[in-house]
Amino acid sequence: MTETSTEPPAPGQTTSLVTPQNAEIIESTPAPPEKKPAGLKAPVAIKKLDGFISHLNRLIHTRDGHDSVILFAAYVTQLAAATLETSGNANLQKWANKVVALVPKALASRASSCPLGSKLFSLLSAAPRLQLRLAERLRALVDMLDDWSVMSRLWGLLTMWMLTKEFITTPNTDDKEPRVRKVKTAISATQIVSLIGFFILENVAWLSRRKVLSWSDKSQPKLILWCVRSWGVYVFAELGRLLFERVRKRQNEAGQEDAEARTQWNKQFVENLAWAPLTVHWTTPGGLLPESVAALLASYAQFISVQGLWKETAETA
Repeated sequence: MTETSTEPPAPGQTTSLVTPQNAEIIESTPAPPEKKPAGLKAPVAIKKLDGFISHLNRLIHTRDGHDSVILFAAYVTQLAAATLETSGNANLQKWANKVVALVPKALASRASSCPLGSKLFSLLSAAPRLQLRLAERLRALVDMLDDWSVMSRLWGLLTMWMLTKEFITTPNTDDKEPRVRKVKTAISATQIVSLIGFFILENVAWLSRRKVLSWSDKSQPKLILWCVRSWGVYVFAELGRLLFERVRKRQNEAGQEDAEARTQWNKQFVENLAWAPLTVHWTTPGGLLPESVAALLASYAQFISVQGLWKETAETA
């Protein structure tokens, strides 16, 4: 559901190695090969790091890139928190107990008397609590990223206004077949209406939660439910559009298709195919999938989006 920039120059100077004046003391023995200091490798690593940060900076300074990076970080963090909570506590406690049981009693009594041993035993016993504490911190980060992504979408209705105006005022002259025009018009209208509903419902629910609007706490879950349903309509309409586009290309091009276009279509289809079960999961009381599976699907779908935007913001030589 909820994608370039100043690039500081990387230090490119290297330290020149000067031969000492007394290097010829033993002339009959060849000088051993000089070992380059490890510091000379730093500029290469710094350049790579600078290139990554510069690229990320370009990405997050686009509207789509900014939203996609936030959502990707939120879903990955949620996946980590869910994994820590579900796999974690019982299994980690069993593992810690097994490790402690393997230590002989005599050695355990001696180890517990020394500072290092006592710290190790206390760390093993506290591992499950530390895991749950880390999961709580990750949950807090997910909540923050979720609010951040919603705030960045508060202006989405302005974008929908422009898309609606373009849809109404711009006639579809690309397709000569009336049937094709009708199908494309129906899909576009469905997507626009569903996204307008999504943005309105999400904005009202979030602003009500922040006490900006006066909708009651009982009505907010219903608003979120219909918000996700509206987004689900868009996702399934997008799947229909992609399938319709695929069928038409096969009919018109008779098997001849650009490989790059086919790859792009596959990515878009897989991305929306990953979102489709999540729209059903999030609109079903209690959910259909475990949280870790839902977070994994969302992370994968959002990764495809970020990957495409990453390539779009790459510098051309």
